[in-house]
Amino acid sequence: MRIDEGDDTTFMTLIQFSDDAFWATLVKAFFDHVDELPHHYYMHLMHGTQIAGYKHSLPLMRQRWTAFYHRCCHDLHLYPEDEQQMDERLGDWQHKYWDEAVA
Repeated sequence: MRIDEGDDTTFMTLIQFSDDAFWATLVKAFFDHVDELPHHYYMHLMHGTQIAGYKHSLPLMRQRWTAFYHRCCHDLHLYPEDEQQMDERLGDWQHKYWDEAVA
């Protein structure tokens, strides 16, 4: 989907994504109710926004999602990873454990 694309008949929409006031309202609503979410879901969302924030091809997407990821880290009293730290954690570039048998 493109920024500001979609409609109100589905949960998958980017309508008003570029609108700063609308985005701020959504983020505020999320954090006003974040304690109602299962931790497992919250962590998946946080890490997904981290990846989108560091890797998305569009600057607005990167800016919005990086800010959201940093807000999640602040909310959870965590230090945010930078992009290189994330790549190292997700990459296993040295293939350190690839030869171990899976139990």
